Amino acid sequence: MSSKKISLHTVIEMVLTCLTIALKAFYFLYGVWPTNGLAAPLTLFDDFQEAHLGPYIEYLEDKEHRLSFQDLDSPGLRHQFEKTELKDLYLGYSSSAFWIKLPIHSFLSRRETFLLEIAWPGLEYLELYDSSRKYAPPLLQGMNRAPGEKSFLHRNHVFELEFAPGEKKTIYLRLASRGLLLAPLWLYSRNAFQEKDRWQQFLFGMFVCLFLVAAFFHILMYLAVKERLYAYLTFFILSLGFFLAMQYGIIPEILAKKGMSTSSAIYAASFSLVLASIALFLSKYFASHEEQKASWLSIFAFASLLIAIVQMLFPRLLPRATNVALLGALLFLSIFYLLQRGISRFYELSPLILGAFLAFLAILGFLPHQALALKISQILGFAGIVAVNFKLSWQVRQRRLEHQRESLTLARIYTDFAIARHIQENILPKTLPESPYFALEALYLPKYDLGGDFYDYQILGQGELSVLIADATGHGVGAALLTAMLKVAYATETAKLRRPSELLVALDTKLQVRLGDHFITALALYLDVTAGELHYAHAGHPPLLHYQRENHVVIELKSPGTAIGFMDYGKPLAYIQKIQKGDRLLLFTDGLTDLINPQQELFSLERVKDLFLRHGDKSLSELKGIFLREIAHYKGSFEVSDDLTLILIEVRA
Repeated sequence: MSSKKISLHTVIEMVLTCLTIALKAFYFLYGVWPTNGLAAPLTLFDDFQEAHLGPYIEYLEDKEHRLSFQDLDSPGLRHQFEKTELKDLYLGYSSSAFWIKLPIHSFLSRRETFLLEIAWPGLEYLELYDSSRKYAPPLLQGMNRAPGEKSFLHRNHVFELEFAPGEKKTIYLRLASRGLLLAPLWLYSRNAFQEKDRWQQFLFGMFVCLFLVAAFFHILMYLAVKERLYAYLTFFILSLGFFLAMQYGIIPEILAKKGMSTSSAIYAASFSLVLASIALFLSKYFASHEEQKASWLSIFAFASLLIAIVQMLFPRLLPRATNVALLGALLFLSIFYLLQRGISRFYELSPLILGAFLAFLAILGFLPHQALALKISQILGFAGIVAVNFKLSWQVRQRRLEHQRESLTLARIYTDFAIARHIQENILPKTLPESPYFALEALYLPKYDLGGDFYDYQILGQGELSVLIADATGHGVGAALLTAMLKVAYATETAKLRRPSELLVALDTKLQVRLGDHFITALALYLDVTAGELHYAHAGHPPLLHYQRENHVVIELKSPGTAIGFMDYGKPLAYIQKIQKGDRLLLFTDGLTDLINPQQELFSLERVKDLFLRHGDKSLSELKGIFLREIAHYKGSFEVSDDLTLILIEVRA
């Protein structure tokens, strides 16, 4: 029986909760949350310093924008004012105008001036009317007002109110705005206002310095470690800093003191820009931990940027609650990706997501103190930035440790520089195959003692031959080390993979993480003499030349493919070419075509093809000698500008 009662109680509680949320959502859409009862008047005594005005105000909705100050005295309207249960008057997003009534009784012993502050700079239009000055023009404030129209220049909306001893009067405020209608009202004595303002000025100065230091730090980190996430964080910090400077009235106040005005369109666009920067950062952050990219977040970031532009250029085109819808969509996508990838793996994002969720609830009116909740959400957002920085710093440290380990390994290799030349001589084949099926000749001319060109072969079977020629970026020890790694990888993979394209992809997979900023161009071929077929694939390497003895022509063979180290941008494709007895093949690195003579003219591919065509029917040793003499004659006294390698293959069967 007890379990049934608990179950029924739970069901009733869930239903009531759902009804409450639905009712709140209904009133959010219409901009109000009404309660019964009349507000008590605020009393002023000589020792009065400050008061939060939420409990003392009533409000009236003017859907048609037709009511005037004089209309409010009519008996029909006087009793339509309602109280709000929230600490700050929250009216949601509404096209209506709203009148706020604040009755005040003075028990002062002398005439004094007080300052009424509405601490929400995003309000577009405010008018203040005094019941004791019924026909006087209203005092004006608002983000969309020109500085000359405002009765008091301040980052918030401030009005001066004067009270005589024993005076009773009612203050009326008229609000209208396309943005969020939130009105945290405070009344201060002049001394209390100045003290509060000095403290806030100090906090805002610290706030500006904090964001500038954070942005500068992330820029330096990006330049130091080349981690793109620091660049995205910089974009987020700058956009958030600009938005908060708008929200707290810092930028409008600076512009107003220079006689310039701002608008709520900039405020709305800056919020969309913040959401775009968050989505862009999260998409790249998730992608940096997973192979699968968070594409919907990238699309959301692009859409938010477009919306920000539209809000700037056409401020009345989009609905009033566009930013709320964007924030809700961003929360949904972020939580979706977190649940999909595991929240425990991205714990550092919790403050950022929690801050956005708190802001979302505050804007929807589900929290009793919206202004405070929004401030807490901003603190959580900055805490999220700090948490992400700790995680990134740890990752950078791990990468540095790994890099240090690799550097120590390379340092040990550098200490053996004296035998490096001997090592490379053993890397290149000491003898070249000569069989009834094929014959090879090679020419290798490094720019320095150690070079970046490499070639090797493997006899795979009767009449089957695998050949690789490659050119690593740079010269000297670094390039030689790359060729050493390539030698090991080629020897490992060529026995398993005969298709040249698969072989090049396997080499890229093995070497990509070790190449750093370097890359290797390569040409791989598989020769099956008995089948009369030549399989070849390029990885950003110069073309393969095929001399057909029967037709006495040279054919240029080239297949698509990017260099080893960059195959994420394009995998190589293998092509097949028919071969016959007596055909010759010429493989070479770009050091041959890029050879320069004293007149600064390139040797060029056309010269290579012409030379190969004229002497293609000679023996391989003769052909090698011809190329060697032609190179020496062409360059003259000039040193070769790059490592130079060529391989000649003759098909015999």
